[in-house]
Amino acid sequence: MPAATLAWKLLRLLLGHPGVELTAVTSRQEAGKALGDVFPRFRKVPGADFDIHRAGPDAIAATGAQAAFLALPHGVAAEIARALLARGLR
Repeated sequence: MPAATLAWKLLRLLLGHPGVELTAVTSRQEAGKALGDVFPRFRKVPGADFDIHRAGPDAIAATGAQAAFLALPHGVAAEIARALLARGLR
């Protein structure tokens, strides 16, 4: 399944979950765009008023996030996951 499809499905689940507060959305390819421009179906969804940015593990940890979800190829995800775990994220 393409990463964009995985990202869309993950965002749909997170935005619809009452126990989740989304703190950041990151992407190398879509950095600088509004989430609603990349995924138009989220334009009017509460909590989806994000600009997508390119962020490393330090910037992600600085958002106060407690957990991170990665929709990346395996090798890339493993590298970033290790860095996020080292900063206290799950």
